Amino acid sequence: MSVRKELHQAVEIVKAAYVEAMRTHGLLPSTIELISSYADANLSVLDGLPDGAADTERRRSS
Repeated sequence: MSVRKELHQAVEIVKAAYVEAMRTHGLLPSTIELISSYADANLSVLDGLPDGAADTERRRSS
């Protein structure tokens, strides 16, 4: 299995855990969908960056 596929599976597991935590906390389904869409957008941006670029950007903004 490729590293990229393994990372994608790990992200899906973590996303499911966070959705369940938000549901348990009592957030409305529409709020959970909105927050999840923000997270998906952030992950898409990171996925499009070259390897290591996210780390460089994070250090720059600190």
